[in-house]
Amino acid sequence: MLNPQLPPLEPSLARRGLSLNLVFLAIALSIFIPAFLFFVYQIVTKRQAEIGRIETEAVYFTRASVGGLERNLNATRALLVTLSRSVAVRGSDAQQCDKLLRDTLKTHRLYDALGVATINGASLCGAYRGIDSASGVARSWPEPLRPMADISVGMFALNRVTKRPALDVAFTVPGMSRLLHASIDLKVWARINPFFLPDGATLTVIDRSGTVVLRHPDNERWIGRRFQDAELLGHL
Repeated sequence: MLNPQLPPLEPSLARRGLSLNLVFLAIALSIFIPAFLFFVYQIVTKRQAEIGRIETEAVYFTRASVGGLERNLNATRALLVTLSRSVAVRGSDAQQCDKLLRDTLKTHRLYDALGVATINGASLCGAYRGIDSASGVARSWPEPLRPMADISVGMFALNRVTKRPALDVAFTVPGMSRLLHASIDLKVWARINPFFLPDGATLTVIDRSGTVVLRHPDNERWIGRRFQDAELLGHL
């Protein structure tokens, strides 16, 4: 039995079918493309909002954590100002000055050493935590100091007597050519300050030479190491 053959479509009908297909395709694209663009827009907008939230939280947590460190520096300044007004610091009796500084260390666990020196660095009196004799106490902070209001903050250094990591803060005794300085014990500094950081976040405090003076977490492993971000260090 022979299969009947369909007659070929007329050219006009073929063109009409092609036109209909193009119309359907155009309708589909007109629906799909705006939907796709809207989907992409939502993703980008959501991502930008998430980045903004993370940045805001990072600033908040950093300020909350650094606030304790700033309070410690302000408290150090207040202590040095108070000591600078005492007769023992302003006088010439080195033993009386030594006793005052030793007694002060007993009630201020943040500091590893306290001392008084001339502007040229000659020792006048001083005290180290856990060491009875303060003979030979001299200025130990590295140069140059950077003024912060009326105090100067040094850079990371190992205390040459106690061998503990320290950050020195100096204050000029008003009306005299003397410097009163406190050596902040950085390990104690890390322990007594609360850090308000979310899980997985880190806080690193460096001095202007790029040396880590405090890190949370893992402070013991990081303290004293050089920070390698050259671009960041260029802004210090």
